[in-house]
Amino acid sequence: MILRKTAIFILLSFLNCAGVVYSQVFYSQNTPTYKSPIVGYVTAKKGLTIRSCPSISCDKTGTLLYGDRIILIGRSENQEEIDGITEYWYKLEWQHSFAWIFGGFLSNAMPKDTPPVLGRWRIENQDARYYWNFSPDGYAVHGNPLSGGGLIYGGSSFVGVWTLRGDNLIIKAEHFQTQWGEISNRRDTIKIVITAIDRDRIIFRFSDGLEHILIRDNAP
Repeated sequence: MILRKTAIFILLSFLNCAGVVYSQVFYSQNTPTYKSPIVGYVTAKKGLTIRSCPSISCDKTGTLLYGDRIILIGRSENQEEIDGITEYWYKLEWQHSFAWIFGGFLSNAMPKDTPPVLGRWRIENQDARYYWNFSPDGYAVHGNPLSGGGLIYGGSSFVGVWTLRGDNLIIKAEHFQTQWGEISNRRDTIKIVITAIDRDRIIFRFSDGLEHILIRDNAP
């Protein structure tokens, strides 16, 4: 429920002004001049603990799921060794405050064994503010702040719940918001046939014949 409310809050705020597997080395070990913000993906299959400060002794404030996409806005001054891995801690915004996660369980690429739709996507050759985001907890966000005439669902944005059955993506959408800031109680079931070109490109085919090529958005 907290994650769902957070997704709705992110959507509305945006319109009114993310065992252990290691997929690849994260930024810090080979990047002495770290610059934030950057995007990271969680590679800990059992989840990554969020802490109140950059140390394993700090209080736990939450957990990120395997494949979660997060925006990292800072890095600790010192490294720490956890489970034989020496890495920095990374800062993120969490529940209207700041928190920290250990960089040893992060990657700059989505883990390869996650569902092909997982992550944030933008439509090829369209304004990057038109996006789809599918999180590991099963929630979807479609951001479409400017209708511009004729984009998906008449310029509306929404949150919803997604499931993937083979190549069939089903989204139960609600909390629609228009370009004028109006929120309706409309509910809709959106059915999309997907074709994964590769891990960073995917085709969405809608029931009305509309087709979009989506590109994974790794920009913060």
